[in-house]
Amino acid sequence: MSYEDRGTGADDEARGAGAGDDVRREDVAADASGRAEAEEARAEEARAEEARAEEEVSSLRAAAERDPDTGLPALAGALHRLSNLLSAAGNPTGALPPAKEAARIYAELGMRHPGDFQAELALAMGALGDRVADTGDRASAVPFAKQSVRLQRELVEEERPGASVPALAAYLLNYATRLAGAGEAVEAVPRAEEAVGLLRGLVEEDPEAFLPRLAAALHALGHHRAAVSDTSGAIEAAQEARSRFRALVAQRPDAFRPELAAALDGLAGHLDRSGDPGAGLRAAEEAVALCRESAAQRP
Repeated sequence: MSYEDRGTGADDEARGAGAGDDVRREDVAADASGRAEAEEARAEEARAEEARAEEEVSSLRAAAERDPDTGLPALAGALHRLSNLLSAAGNPTGALPPAKEAARIYAELGMRHPGDFQAELALAMGALGDRVADTGDRASAVPFAKQSVRLQRELVEEERPGASVPALAAYLLNYATRLAGAGEAVEAVPRAEEAVGLLRGLVEEDPEAFLPRLAAALHALGHHRAAVSDTSGAIEAAQEARSRFRALVAQRPDAFRPELAAALDGLAGHLDRSGDPGAGLRAAEEAVALCRESAAQRP
């Protein structure tokens, strides 16, 4: 302590500040420790779920060898679930083989039983494209996504069992994503536009179920249009996405506030690139305000 500090209380304040810092450091350390424990618990739960899925695959594989007609469909479904679990756990290399096997089994089942298992094969093909893309091979993922669209489109157009317009819309959006990822941005736009059109029709029938999907599809369409320099089209789609998400936030703010923030952020970028930075700034500021609300509630 310097002579100038004597009797002024400066040293006491310094000691008090140091104690406060120590408390804050302890709080931060406790929070970090708590997060680490929670993350480890989640990781352990994920590993246990993967182990159960692998055990299920092993059991069903043996059953399929005894009775292929009943065992193979169950095995393919289990392989599909295992692939999804491994992908969600950040293991793209491990997720690829079961996805390939699931698609192969469904294709074989379709040949054995014409007219059956096409919907399952469409789902498996789309998932296989995702798994291939996850390994970094974006160009090779495109044919699988294309196949999933073709298979589901046939079911819908022919009104066969397994037909699903929502699934077709989802596969079209995924196909657009795979095309864009492979550098085929121009080809991605009409697929995303078709998906939006299908979802508009579904929203008229069941707004509660399909309005979130339409809003998300419009958000994606804005980015696809922006990638081919269709700035006005990108803004149009993004503005509608914002409006749709606003309506959803009015009903369920906690559930859709992050999606509205993302839509506003996308709109801000499109507006800025259109030469209207003022409007872009306002949209970006609103996005930040929404994110602050979410952070305050769930830091």
